[in-house]
Amino acid sequence: FDSAWGSAGSEPGQFLSAMGIAVSETSEVFVADFGNHRVQVFDGEGAFLREWGQLGSAPGEFESPIGVQIGPAGDVWVVDSGNERVQVFSQGGELLRVFDEVGPGPQIISLNGTGEFYVSSPWADGKVRHFDPEGELLGFVGDGLSGPHGTATGPSGALYVADTANGVIRTFERSEEG
Repeated sequence: FDSAWGSAGSEPGQFLSAMGIAVSETSEVFVADFGNHRVQVFDGEGAFLREWGQLGSAPGEFESPIGVQIGPAGDVWVVDSGNERVQVFSQGGELLRVFDEVGPGPQIISLNGTGEFYVSSPWADGKVRHFDPEGELLGFVGDGLSGPHGTATGPSGALYVADTANGVIRTFERSEEG
């Protein structure tokens, strides 16, 4: 590897289980710091820039954030697993939206270019939920998934799912989503 940063701990730039990671168009690196219940932001070289969040259930607080994704508008989507919700922030850490009711044990989030998003709960119920831009549940993707952990959307809107326990990658075209 070319470089590494961080260490175990709770100070800025330290982690208690760094989980999700996303990189913005300006090369800022956003990290879901699971055990410290926060999001930390670094420049592309690893210099600490800022952080937000703390343990709690109020808007803007976290309990075990896991997944993080940069949305089409450049906003930061964070899967707040312990609170079973997704919170959306500006890149500076201002809370923009909260989607409550995203299912039990949410961990991974994927967004498509139309504002729809997918949340997977690999170990809670093994489902991938499909939501419209307003957070309304459109349905479930896939049948027979076992531990759907990694998800990503392609340019055509297709959803790719790492069906972990079955040992395969599955692809779902938009017309096949249910």
